[in-house]
Amino acid sequence: MASYVDEPGPGAQKRRHAEEPTSVSEQEDRQGGHDSDVRLASDFHTDNGHRFGNFPNYYSFHNVEDRLDLLTKDLISPMLDECGDDFTIADIGCNDGTLTKALHEKVVTVVASRGLTTRVRTLGLELDPQLVARARSTTFTPGNGSEICFEDVDATDEARVSALASSFLGPSSTRINLVTCFSTTMWVHVNHGDATFLAFLDHLKRLSQRLVIEPQPWRCYRSAATRLRRMGKSELVCYEAVAARSDKVIENFIVRAVCGFSGSAAEAAATTTTASAAEATMATMTATKKTTKKTTVAGPEAEFGCVVLSDAAGSWERKVLLFERGICVD
Repeated sequence: MASYVDEPGPGAQKRRHAEEPTSVSEQEDRQGGHDSDVRLASDFHTDNGHRFGNFPNYYSFHNVEDRLDLLTKDLISPMLDECGDDFTIADIGCNDGTLTKALHEKVVTVVASRGLTTRVRTLGLELDPQLVARARSTTFTPGNGSEICFEDVDATDEARVSALASSFLGPSSTRINLVTCFSTTMWVHVNHGDATFLAFLDHLKRLSQRLVIEPQPWRCYRSAATRLRRMGKSELVCYEAVAARSDKVIENFIVRAVCGFSGSAAEAAATTTTASAAEATMATMTATKKTTKKTTVAGPEAEFGCVVLSDAAGSWERKVLLFERGICVD
C-alpha cells in the first residue's frame, strides 16, 4: 500500500452551508457529499460530481473545521488511551483528502499535547482516482512516525475494502480505531438502494471501534435528483426506490443498521417508512451530549451506542452521529 506523509492544515476555506443552489454554475461547489462510494459503468466525471458526489472543488466551499470542531480533545483522548502504540483512522469517501489530512493533524496535535508516543496512521478511501492523485500530491512530515495514505476504491466493494483495511492494520489489529464517513452515505443510498446501503453500514461497523457518520438530510437527496434532471442527465439509479424519505427515517435507518438489526434489509427498510417509527427508535438508541443514562442495544457482533454530536445547534448545520462499541444510551 502506497503511503504518503501528511501536509498540515486545509488552508483557507470559505464558509457556505446552502444546499440547494440556484443555478447550475453553483451546483458543483455548493451541494453534494464528501464522496461517491459507487462505481458504475458510466464515466463518473461526466456529471461533474453531481451523480456520485466526487466534486473536484468541494472543500473550497465547505470548511473542514465546522466538522472537526465536533471531534473535541475530550472525545479523542479516551480513544488514544485505548489504542496501544498506533491510533488508526479511516476516512470513507475522502474526496481530495483535505478533511482527512486535517483530522490526522488534529489527532497528532492531541497526541503531542498529552506527551504520548502514539503513532497516528490514517487511510483515506475515495472512489475517484483523480481526487486520490490530488490527495497524494503533497507530502509533509508531521513527526512521531505518523503516516497517511490514500487509495481509490468503491466503498461498497466489501472484499477490496476489507483487503485494504487488513493491509493497513497489519496482523496485530482487527479493527480501525476511528472510521469517519462524512456526507457520503447518500451517494451509496441513491446509487445502490436500501439493501446495499444497509450492507455498507454493516461493513463499516465491523471495521470500526468507533464510527462517525454524517448523513445527508432528505432535502439533499431531492436536490441531487433535481439537479441532474435540470442538467438533462439520466436519473439517479435508485432514488425513486429509496424507502427512507425523511431526515428522521434516514437517521433511524442508519442507527438500526449500526446498533444491530436481526431482520433482512427489506424488513429494515419497511420499518423505517414513517417518521413516527423512526422517532420512537431513535428515542431509545440515541441521545444528545447532555444525556448521561446508558443502556444496552444488542448487535449481531458487538454492542454499539450512538451519541448525537451535532443537531444543527453549532456552526455546522448537519447532525453527526458517533457510534461506540460497548456504549449505548437511552
